[in-house]
Amino acid sequence: MSALGFRTRLATFLALLTAIVAPPLHAQEACSAYTVQPGDTLGSISMAAFGRLDYQVLYNANVEVLRLDPSVPPPGTILRIPCEDGRISADDSLPGVPGAITNPAIDPTIDAASEVTDSDAASTAYRPMIRIVSGDDWVPFADPSLTGGGLFLRITTTALDRAGPEYRHTIGWVEDWESHIFALLPSGAFDLATGWYDPDCENLANPSERTQFMCDNFIFSEPIYDSAFAFFSRADNPYAAARTFADLTGARFCRAEGNLFHDLEAQGLMEPAITIQMEDEEEGCLEGLLEGRYDVASFEAQYAPAAFAALGITDEIVQSASLTSIQSSVAIAHKSNPRAQAYIDHLNRGLAILRDSGEWTDIVTGTLAEAESLAAAE
Repeated sequence: MSALGFRTRLATFLALLTAIVAPPLHAQEACSAYTVQPGDTLGSISMAAFGRLDYQVLYNANVEVLRLDPSVPPPGTILRIPCEDGRISADDSLPGVPGAITNPAIDPTIDAASEVTDSDAASTAYRPMIRIVSGDDWVPFADPSLTGGGLFLRITTTALDRAGPEYRHTIGWVEDWESHIFALLPSGAFDLATGWYDPDCENLANPSERTQFMCDNFIFSEPIYDSAFAFFSRADNPYAAARTFADLTGARFCRAEGNLFHDLEAQGLMEPAITIQMEDEEEGCLEGLLEGRYDVASFEAQYAPAAFAALGITDEIVQSASLTSIQSSVAIAHKSNPRAQAYIDHLNRGLAILRDSGEWTDIVTGTLAEAESLAAAE
């Protein structure tokens, strides 16, 4: 992954810091506020301001007003457009990158005994152990080469610590994401899994079988992080011109293993209206686009630079400037676990503390800076 890609991500998260913004402008410029005009989309605003499609940086700076409909903000909406270096306005100072949390030696294999514990781990008092499972090779979200195991795990374990000393925690790395929900959590081998998305069970009138399975069997934490999902097609595919979700009707759709489709279900896009396939990794979906097996692939916009670089893709595949969706990454616990609700409640308390204190922003900033440094060294 290029250093430039990580600088873009770094700017995304620094943009969340509280700041006073300038009066609204009618031109999409970085380091300014912008009043949405008729016909604008988040993609067109991003292209005008940054010269690239970067939904995530705009969403994170304007989460309060974009959560309901990130694709087409209503005319008159005032958006904060952050600077390239992450500041909300040119008058703001650039915050420093926090020091790294100690990274324990974690074997990036299936190893439930690898431990990441809080500062009281040496205490002789008994405390229940929360066993956390994660997949890997998903920079910057989950990878044992990153401090604390990557963005999702670092937020999760820090939140557990901040919520109080009631529990210890361990991390196990299992690359097969599907095994998390079909075997490891139901069997009790692990208590929590990170890197999953909240299917918004209460607001889906006609969920798919897979989404219903998640809603029936798991408890979900509060959001750890909101991800902007981008939509990709081969440049010469008719679906590359889609401007609304309805335009995707009939498409052969691909997402990577472990993902859900509840954002599409909320738009009425379910089988047989679309054909759904899953690949082991995002790169498999992109290969399917190139080979003509799929019409549309969708995954985290932040991961796109790495996936494109891995396959040497330049302009053969294009990202939609009109379509995006937001999915909330959460931790999940199986309902059969007698302590599931207690663990989720404890995590939720810690997440609230992280956000109120600003430590959440420090963690993601530090993680992305570390990932950028690793990419530059390659």
